[in-house]
Formats: sequence, C-alpha cells, structure tokens
Amino acid sequence: MGMKIEDQRIIVYGCGKMGGALIRGWLASGLQEKNFCVVEPDPPDWLTDLSLCGLQLNSNRFAYPKICVIAVKPQQAEEVLSQLDKNTFKNTLIISLIAGLKFSDIESVIGDKMSVVRVMPNTPVSVNKGVSCLIQNKKTTNAQMKLAEQIFSLVGKTIVLNSESQMDAVTAISGSGPAYVFCFIESMIEASVGLGLSRDMAASLAIATVSGAGTLAEISDLEVAELRKNVTSPKGTTEAALRVLMHPKNGLFKILDKASTAAYERSKQLGLKKE
Repeated sequence: MGMKIEDQRIIVYGCGKMGGALIRGWLASGLQEKNFCVVEPDPPDWLTDLSLCGLQLNSNRFAYPKICVIAVKPQQAEEVLSQLDKNTFKNTLIISLIAGLKFSDIESVIGDKMSVVRVMPNTPVSVNKGVSCLIQNKKTTNAQMKLAEQIFSLVGKTIVLNSESQMDAVTAISGSGPAYVFCFIESMIEASVGLGLSRDMAASLAIATVSGAGTLAEISDLEVAELRKNVTSPKGTTEAALRVLMHPKNGLFKILDKASTAAYERSKQLGLKKE
C-alpha cells in the first residue's frame, strides 16, 4: 500500500534559508501545518505565526515521525544527528540536506542501521520551481526512496543520482546555481544603468528577460545552443555582445567553469567538524 504524503508526520531540524524555503514550498503545494514539527532555536516570525495554525515548533509531540529532514549547517550536523534517538527514529527516513556531508559521516554518528537519503535542493523550491537531486544509502527501501522523491517533487523537479560521488557536482551546479543566475541578473541591471536606464526599468527588463529565456529553454524542444543561435543575427547586436561573452580565454564559459569548480571543491571539503 502506498504512502500518502498528506498523511505523513515530518520533523524538520533547521529553518534557515533552505529549511525555510522547503517549508514554504511544501505548504504552498498543499501540505498542511499539522504535518510539520520544526526544531529551530531562533525561529523567524513567519514560522512562529505558523505555530498558531497547527505547526509544532520546538516540540516533542511528533513521536516516531515518518520523515526527518536535517537542514542545518555542517558545523551543527554532529550535534543534531547525535540527538536522534535510535528507537524513536528506528523506522524514520532521515533526509540530509547538509552540503558535503557523506553517508559515512552521517553513519559515524547515527550508525549504519538507519535509512538515509541525501538531497541537494535549491531555493526556488519556495515557489515550487526548484530542482532536488537525491541519492539513498543501502538501508533505504524502494518505498522510502519513492516517498523522498514524492515529497520533493511537490516543490519542483527531482533527479536521482547514480552515485554519491555526483553530489558535490550537483551542489556546485543546481544547489549554488540560483546565486549565479541572480548574480547575472545583477550584472545586467548594472550594465543597463550604465547605458542610461533607470534602476527600476533595468531591474524589470533584466528579471523578465531571464525568466522568459529560462521558461523558453525549459519548454522548447531545441537545445539551448540552438536557442542562442536563433537570437543571434549575423553581424547584429547580439553577435557583438556574444563575441565578448563567449571569448575563449576570459568569457562567461571560462568564468562559470572556474566558479563551479570552486564550489565543487568547497563542497568536497565540507563535513563534520570542518569549518
């Protein structure tokens, strides 16, 4: 018999940027406040307000939760993981969102008898447009993995990885990627202001352009390279700009390669007892 998401009790440790984005996205997708218990020492006002609607805040009323989401910083991971009672969480699916924290790190604290799924989502989950990459440990059943996929599909696209070693790469691309896009939008705004547009007009143009291009790339049957070529007339304005952006030595491709590699290497460094 399948597990209905709306019937599950979900405890979330940590309500920072990612934990908060997920809770907002899950509630927007139709889950109710009563489904959640959130453990957050310094809860934001919006989370406190949700506690008036049925969400359990810093409470132990969720005995034997079906899902436990760990959304704390790597530096806090060992403390939180060590608090997971092996009897209470014996049949609970542990979902770790902690960047760089491998199964071996997690199991060194909670043992190797618990079901664990590592997930790397990104902040657009708050508007149900995220992408979440998942990988399971050996103790996770097919039913539990399906449950993990179901709950993250509520807030966007899910991708199951082939191996844990891919997690650092997806952290650098989809996990950190929204910040790259926001940075690109910022640069478009500044360039537009430099060309004489007002900041408000520049922001409207840049945001709408990136949003529209992203939607077109998502729904089109064409490769993104072909979509780029469709905008680029020979000897036109776009070609002039792309000559700079696609410069083989210091263009956007090279910059993003260096940036994503830096994020990838940092993800590999993160883990228990590391800064």
